[in-house]
Amino acid sequence: MTKSEEASVSEIASDVAADRAALSETVSELAAKADVPARVGKRVNAAKDKAAGTGKAAKQKAVEAGGAVKQTAVAAGTIAQKAASDVGAAAKGTAQDVGATAHELSATAKDAVAQVSTAVGHEANQLATDAEQAADSLLVRVRRNPMPYALAAGAALIIIMAIRRRR
Repeated sequence: MTKSEEASVSEIASDVAADRAALSETVSELAAKADVPARVGKRVNAAKDKAAGTGKAAKQKAVEAGGAVKQTAVAAGTIAQKAASDVGAAAKGTAQDVGATAHELSATAKDAVAQVSTAVGHEANQLATDAEQAADSLLVRVRRNPMPYALAAGAALIIIMAIRRRR
């Protein structure tokens, strides 16, 4: 083999390696997009984080409001602790049971925030309502139309299988 042929072979080998790396990255991206439970989990966690942030803002306003609001916040903390205990027990059930428990927790949290909002004012109540609506909206969208997510997962599986057969 001549030097130019050896250089050509090494160039082709490096091109193949670069193409494999790019294809691997594309497959990883497709797999991440097809992982519907993880994507839904991220959105649910974001809604929970938003609700938790809303609760922290309401607590801060309650501390600033004074002694009477402090007593209400302590009562709300007790209710939230009880609700968290209930959620832990419900986690052993099915996904439907967890959804029902989450809805009950949302109602309990809304009641607790309503108690705090009477002392804090209208703004805390509006924040809690927005957080509950965001969480409910997310659950409704996932339950209403799971087919596009299932189709995307199937397409990704076919692509992955085709790539593995070529190896």
